[in-house]
Amino acid sequence: MKKIKSKLKEQDIKLSLKINDLLNFKIIKNKGITGIDFSIFDTENYRNSGYEEYIVHFDWKDIKSHILPSFSKRLELK
Repeated sequence: MKKIKSKLKEQDIKLSLKINDLLNFKIIKNKGITGIDFSIFDTENYRNSGYEEYIVHFDWKDIKSHILPSFSKRLELK
């Protein structure tokens, strides 16, 4: 969550994050996993089209150290 907050801060976006925000993710694959995108929604400010969505992208090399080694190897093989 700290890394997501810092990436949002780099984009001058101030949102309060909840643990459930980690459930909205998309794994990016191109001959193996190349990254992961987290979708963060601004649920405090509703607009006519719904809640505004902010995408926070991490390259695989940035997040690989945060994933269990056994699970990481299994992901890389697929």
